[in-house]
Amino acid sequence: MMTVAVCDDSRYAVFFAEELRFLAEEAGVDVSVDVFKSYSYLQTAMKSKKYDLLLLETVIRGVSGIDFARNLRLSHCEADIIFVSASAEHALPAYSVFPIGYILKPFQRRRLRAPFRRAAEKYVKKPTLILRGMNGEKITVSLEDLLYIEVIGNELDIHCRTGVSKCVGSLSETYLDLPQKQFYRSHRSFIVNLNYVVRAAKYYFVMDNGDKVTIAKNRYAEAKSILTDFVG
Repeated sequence: MMTVAVCDDSRYAVFFAEELRFLAEEAGVDVSVDVFKSYSYLQTAMKSKKYDLLLLETVIRGVSGIDFARNLRLSHCEADIIFVSASAEHALPAYSVFPIGYILKPFQRRRLRAPFRRAAEKYVKKPTLILRGMNGEKITVSLEDLLYIEVIGNELDIHCRTGVSKCVGSLSETYLDLPQKQFYRSHRSFIVNLNYVVRAAKYYFVMDNGDKVTIAKNRYAEAKSILTDFVG
């Protein structure tokens, strides 16, 4: 179980908690989230409870979240810290306490996803996809490295960060083995990992490595909507 504390006195506090629970479910992590409106309340709670991740507003009612975090570090607190702020002016001093992220308001889910995944990594069992190679051998693919899959005849081209593997199998059956929130079948010949999509063009996804993944014309509106929902 990953424990998270949100300390923010703005209207975003509950929203951050909801988004953290969403991202935890997406990552396959059990999480508990507590929300605090002041650093004194959080400090009291930390006397009896250990938190793995702290989401801290940079300033709450004149109290510096950076100073609060600095005191935690001096007391050997090793919790991961993500700062949230309406201004970038505190970013440079914030990094003196080694946070894993600094997020500007107004909030967008995609800004929280990457630092949260870094914090949650140690609590996640790395999901994999088991496929059959061209010679019948077992091939294990990390979903973290998987960019997209293309089918050509009976051959599956598995495009990963580390290169392309060729496997045999059904794209439809393979899709059923993938987490539906993260992967989308954009075309009868393609499955794409939404984590690595930069944008949707007409009619293809642009991946962060520059590759283009086809979107079927009759799925274009759906594809744009799914990508928008995914990035929040």
